[in-house]
Amino acid sequence: ESVARLVKKYGGSLSGEHGDGRVRAEFIPLMIGEKNYELLRQIKHTWDPHGVFNPGKIVDAPPMNTSLRYEAGQQDRQFDTVLEFPDGILRAAEKCNGSGDCRKLDFAGGTMCPSYRATRQEKDTTRARANALREFLTRGEQANPFDREELYEVMDLCLSCKGCSSECPSNVDMSSMKAEFLHQYYRSHGIPLRARVFANIAQINRIGAAMPGLTNFFLRNGLTGSLIKGI
Repeated sequence: ESVARLVKKYGGSLSGEHGDGRVRAEFIPLMIGEKNYELLRQIKHTWDPHGVFNPGKIVDAPPMNTSLRYEAGQQDRQFDTVLEFPDGILRAAEKCNGSGDCRKLDFAGGTMCPSYRATRQEKDTTRARANALREFLTRGEQANPFDREELYEVMDLCLSCKGCSSECPSNVDMSSMKAEFLHQYYRSHGIPLRARVFANIAQINRIGAAMPGLTNFFLRNGLTGSLIKGI
């Protein structure tokens, strides 16, 4: 508030490129005067009586220190990870600022995010994965907070292409976080056969190449072929 009053005193503006938003909206009455502010409220309530569009962003805004992501005095859990995250995996997930660049489509160029481009669903964006991981790491009460089917679902279609690590404005490296998540998740559920097969696919291919006749027989057989393709 003291900063807002100082800006007002010297005829400055609290907002620029990014508008008022949740952080500065409570100081709009101070900056433009109560009379002008009431006019804004009348316009808003006339055209949006139920507050559907961007509620609390300009008029009737809550104080900037309410509805925060973290509660006062909240302690972060510490996690032992196999991969090295300089500030921990929770801070790595928190790097997402919600800009939504991971929702860009093919015509925008770049790589990020191939799973979203295929499904067009928010849950398949880097942003959704980072936010879901952060939420369970901060709110989860389980001994292993990675052990959540919901997390597995949002991580599942991540291709680990690392497009986000270079194209995201915050350089969110979801491929590293997914690798760590799977390690922690498999600690509770075991490593599935499919994962073991793909982890050793080079050796399996060498064996198959050494015995092409036998390999093709099993692949073309109705029973064994279906089992192999099912993996």
